[in-house]
Amino acid sequence: MIKKINATIINIGMHEYSPKFTDNKLNSRVWIEIANKFKKIDIIAQSNDFQFSKDNYKNINLYCIPKTHSFLDYFLFIAFSFLIGIKIYFENFKLRKMIYNGSEIIGGFIALIISILPGATYLQEIQGENFKLSKEQYSLIKAFFIRWLSKFCCSFAKKVRVVSKIVGEEAKSAGINPNKIIYVPTRVDLKFFNYNKYKNSDLRKRLRLDKNKVVLYIGRFHPDKGTEYLIKAMPKVLEQVKDAKLFLIGGGEQEQYLKNLTKKIHINKDIIFYGKVEHDKIPEYYTIGDVFVMPSISEGMGRSALEAMAMKNIIIASKVGGLKQIIINNKNGILTEPGNPDEIAKWIIKILKNKNSFQRLRANAYENVKEFSWETAMKKYINYFEEGIRK
Repeated sequence: MIKKINATIINIGMHEYSPKFTDNKLNSRVWIEIANKFKKIDIIAQSNDFQFSKDNYKNINLYCIPKTHSFLDYFLFIAFSFLIGIKIYFENFKLRKMIYNGSEIIGGFIALIISILPGATYLQEIQGENFKLSKEQYSLIKAFFIRWLSKFCCSFAKKVRVVSKIVGEEAKSAGINPNKIIYVPTRVDLKFFNYNKYKNSDLRKRLRLDKNKVVLYIGRFHPDKGTEYLIKAMPKVLEQVKDAKLFLIGGGEQEQYLKNLTKKIHINKDIIFYGKVEHDKIPEYYTIGDVFVMPSISEGMGRSALEAMAMKNIIIASKVGGLKQIIINNKNGILTEPGNPDEIAKWIIKILKNKNSFQRLRANAYENVKEFSWETAMKKYINYFEEGIRK
């Protein structure tokens, strides 16, 4: 039996969780693996419904704070995560080894405040381009606040996890001590996203897309993701490729805006909003696309791009953040300028009209993605937490 590290990890972040811990397929697997090394894990997150809840799985506790989908969410989360975090501190006071981890910057601010108490250590994760925010994403005031808060929190953190080398360089340029920065990449499970298992899938036929050329998007509908620029590219695509369809998998705050946009530019009949897909079924859906597009305006790393690489997709991605690290232009994918529908359309048309000439991109992507395997990245992630209790 592996001897566990005598410490508690308290992870605080405004990430959305289902109230039942094991329903969060990807996140639960990460935390279960970490919990095999540490005495106790407490996760404070936002709920995907309107109720407070607490769930327990072995040595893991999940606390969910209601999400109202309004500005009130910030106040609710700050207030209740602080109270829960303090409660956990005093419950574990005798242990005197508590790692408060901010999985995003609002959670990090709460973790920083609580970590002032004796026996607590503060770690911070930077999963996006907090130090390089575009005007397309945020107002000047909001962008300034996020940059300032990120720098403030990171300056007090014992260690700072960055999800890509690009984000790490942006953090250094913002004045964060390079000795604090630990590169722990976003991970992809190559056993789960197994191309050989699904290469003969008939899902495309079952979805009645076998007579179409399919442009695939899988991800959240959020301003950062730039989905509107992909939609705005489609009229030009449809002029050249009459049987093209845009297949969108996901959900989020921009969903209604994006649906209205498709109607406004009169292409709603050629756009499929499929909704969310259960995590266990996602790999097969990567088989339906002729081209996968990730049109992000800002991106820490891009998990969907890694999954698409593992499933041998031809990929078009924006030249931003960690995507610049994993996609090498014209070698394992195509990079376009962010927020440029015309350039996105140009490359979609080229690929759909002559897919065979881009097959080398698929093969190269499949080889390159091995660098981001689950096993390698999880070792680095566990080491990041171990750094929290090293003197």
